[in-house]
Amino acid sequence: MAAKRDLTSLALLLLLGVAATPAGAASSWIEYRNEELGFQMLVPSGVKPAIQSGAGSGSVLFRAGKATTVAAVASIGPQQPIDRLREYGVAVTGVSVGQWTRMGDPLRDTPAGFSYVESWTASDGKGLLIAILGHGPRGSYVIFVTTTVDTYKKAQPEFVAWAQSIKVF
Repeated sequence: MAAKRDLTSLALLLLLGVAATPAGAASSWIEYRNEELGFQMLVPSGVKPAIQSGAGSGSVLFRAGKATTVAAVASIGPQQPIDRLREYGVAVTGVSVGQWTRMGDPLRDTPAGFSYVESWTASDGKGLLIAILGHGPRGSYVIFVTTTVDTYKKAQPEFVAWAQSIKVF
């Protein structure tokens, strides 16, 4: 029940935009920008990206210790149906579709670059997933963070700032 309450709190913060700003999170999270794949977001400081690129797609993965992973997957070219992005998110995270809950979309202003965006969370009570699925000027994106519920509770403003920091171009 506590995990569901935490997810509800996250949804309200994302909807209302009441969170630490990226500048407030700068001490432990820094901006990462990928020109090739056309996105930027905050990532835990001190982590190095593992980058995979292929014809028209790519992924970037950051691991911050054992508890937190931040990842972005881009498909450059024709936009994929949002259901297909969600299916891909389920496959890549290993979190079953029955655990995914659609949240209110984060407030997006024009500079965020998305033409369409959805936000999702999932939790089994121990682990937590926050995912942003959407279409940008260059293609489709599945951007997510996985962490433990305990880590999320300790650093909730940073995770909310992460979600609000995502931009595509």
